[in-house]
Amino acid sequence: MALLIEVHVPYDEGTSFGDYFVFFLAGADEESLLAAGSRVAALGCVPAGAFALVTDTEAPDMGTGHRVDLPI
Repeated sequence: MALLIEVHVPYDEGTSFGDYFVFFLAGADEESLLAAGSRVAALGCVPAGAFALVTDTEAPDMGTGHRVDLPI
C-alpha cells in the first residue's frame, strides 16, 4: 500500500540571484517546505550542492536567513 500526501504551496518559475538560481516556496510550515525542497534536490537533474535559505517573507533583503543543505 502506498500513501501519497501532497502539500500545495505557492511557487514561482525561479530567478537568478548572484551565482544561484532560486525558487521560492511559501505558505506552509518550515518542515513541510524543507521536505518539498529535499524531494526536488534529490532528483537526478538537480546539481549537487542544493540548499534552502529559510527566511521570513517579510525579510527586508533577499538572501537573509539560515542555510539548510538539501536533501535533508
